[in-house]
Amino acid sequence: MKLLSALIALCALTVVVVLGVSAFGGSGTAGVRDGIPKAADFLAFYTGGVILASGHGDRLYDRHMYRRIQDRIADSDVKYHAVYPPPLYQAMTLVRPLGYERAAQLFLVGQALLVLLAAWLLVLAVPELGAWSRPAIGLVAFSPFAVMNVMTGQGAGLWLTLLASGILLLRRGRPVLAGMVLGVLCAKPSIALAVAAFITLSGQWRALLGFAAGGATVLAASLVAHGPEPWIAWAEWMRSPAAGTFWPMPERQMTWRTLFGWPLRATQLGTWATPAAAALGALAAIPLVKRAWRLDPADPRWPLRAGLLLSLLILCLPHMIEYDAGTHALLGLGIAAALRPALGQGAWALVALWLAPVLFPLSAVTHVALGPLAVTAALFAGARHARDVRN
Repeated sequence: MKLLSALIALCALTVVVVLGVSAFGGSGTAGVRDGIPKAADFLAFYTGGVILASGHGDRLYDRHMYRRIQDRIADSDVKYHAVYPPPLYQAMTLVRPLGYERAAQLFLVGQALLVLLAAWLLVLAVPELGAWSRPAIGLVAFSPFAVMNVMTGQGAGLWLTLLASGILLLRRGRPVLAGMVLGVLCAKPSIALAVAAFITLSGQWRALLGFAAGGATVLAASLVAHGPEPWIAWAEWMRSPAAGTFWPMPERQMTWRTLFGWPLRATQLGTWATPAAAALGALAAIPLVKRAWRLDPADPRWPLRAGLLLSLLILCLPHMIEYDAGTHALLGLGIAAALRPALGQGAWALVALWLAPVLFPLSAVTHVALGPLAVTAALFAGARHARDVRN
């Protein structure tokens, strides 16, 4: 336990140092790395907010305009463009008056705090962890994905907090409210797609109703704020060839699409990677759905069975980068809770899951997607244990 406490302390220090450098290093809008602005990817979100605030919602997904506005805000070697639906950019209009530097700093600090909150909520939702609850909070809050989220300036803290809140509400017998909270994830369609499928395939009909209500609320608020033009523009972008071929940084992707399709990306077979991953996921989901179907979330078996199904669906997504790998936390906590007190039997699976987000440098060298491979190994380990428990 002393060794584990030392590891958590070291990881916490790493998050604090990376946060300090990312948020307060550099001068003005510039970060500590040449050509990389403070908070990095946050520039993409903030630029969309500036465009909306200037009354050009119909051109939110115009790449040329996006890059012109971006260049006025901060210098960046990465030329971003809008890919998310409008709500995320609309939220940025609220911090635009702060200026980019202060908004970026607020965003990064907020993300670190949200990851900590999400870790606490997730562990609170899995009381089966018992004495392992306290170290589990630290291992989630200061894990490699948390470091990558702060380093890249992404919004994983918000998405994970919404997911954790929904899971906690489900386990406490509030399915409609849980679904409404999870429905806000529609602002991040990739995660929302997996969560909606998870709710459906586990037979949580009241939660599905709440999810639809939550998503509809997000849409209604967005339309009231800036009208339909940004959504029309997003729909046009989604129908464009650019959306279908969107596959950035394959070494950092955490999906079966990349695990199986990356070596074939430059060939005709590469176009089949997404449907092949979905078909494989559908086959693998059959036994997991049988175990999770209509299972009461209060059942002690629920964290592992639900975590297995949710992680499988996340692996089947067409796009998921390592900073969002915290969405697999329920699987890790479920494995830990199921193996307690003989945790050593499944330690390798937990280590693989925990380290998966930072395997991308090796992936870039080997051209093998080691991140999703590690998650897949943990998934099989958890599924085998769930089967043994049932037998």
